[in-house]
Amino acid sequence: MYFHVMDNAHFDNLVCQALFGDGALVVVIGADPVVATAGGSGGERPLFELVHVTRTLIPETGGAILGLLREVGLMFSLISEAGLLKMVSGAGVDFTDDDDRNALFYAVHPGGRAILDKVEGVRGLRLEKTRASRKVLADYGNMGSACA
Repeated sequence: MYFHVMDNAHFDNLVCQALFGDGALVVVIGADPVVATAGGSGGERPLFELVHVTRTLIPETGGAILGLLREVGLMFSLISEAGLLKMVSGAGVDFTDDDDRNALFYAVHPGGRAILDKVEGVRGLRLEKTRASRKVLADYGNMGSACA
């Protein structure tokens, strides 16, 4: 889907082709799951429980990653490294101390190892807080269209 001939004027396209794959995603949400009993078969085996979900829109980030469908295919444009650092710095909820932010579970869209490193550093997260996101990135890569 993403591959097309590169030229020096559109280097962002090559970077995006190297970083992003394509795939599908599903999240099954239930109100009253039938949980499998110890030693029993069947039923659900939930891995996580959603207690609270929120989204954060970061001002002035509309052009962070642009994917434009053109005659030659899907063309990408990425923000600069400095822009990414500014976005990550302002993202999320304000906390009073490091213990509060490290008490939460994080599901960071793994846009790449460098992005996860920046989120950890800027937000002051311990390494185990992004372990699940790093595992998804290592096992499946950065799925361009799959994010939950």
